[in-house]
Amino acid sequence: MRRRPGLSGLAAELVGTTVAVAVPLQRHRPAVVFATCLAEIGALVAVILTDTVAAFAALVVLAAALIALAATNRRRVLAVTSMGVVQLRASLRGRPTAMLGPAPSELSLPPPRRLGCPVELDGCTWWVDRSAFPRLASARRVLATGDGSPESAS
Repeated sequence: MRRRPGLSGLAAELVGTTVAVAVPLQRHRPAVVFATCLAEIGALVAVILTDTVAAFAALVVLAAALIALAATNRRRVLAVTSMGVVQLRASLRGRPTAMLGPAPSELSLPPPRRLGCPVELDGCTWWVDRSAFPRLASARRVLATGDGSPESAS
């Protein structure tokens, strides 16, 4: 059975150099996605408890909203290398697909907190989801030491 490379490995294949850590970004605020998920679960509970058409209609609308959020949530990946931080375009599932170029030199990665952390890139706010906080912490460590080797991310 063949192992699939992780996000850093996929980014390294695309960039052509060693990637210390790759941080996934998403365009939609994580709190909005989370609130929509909670609302959909609440609507499902309402359908089960009340068995009404209105509750079912609310469930259908919220399910459609969640599908629309997922379909429009653009992705990027920040790959931290020994030569600097590189921006990568990513698929809807977060797999790196194309190089966009170097990240701005004034890029600052915020400390992990709450449901998501904002990152300013090219005049837009991108978000690091809570599930990527360990990667964000590793990237901050690597950038603080100025060493882009994979060993410094650990």
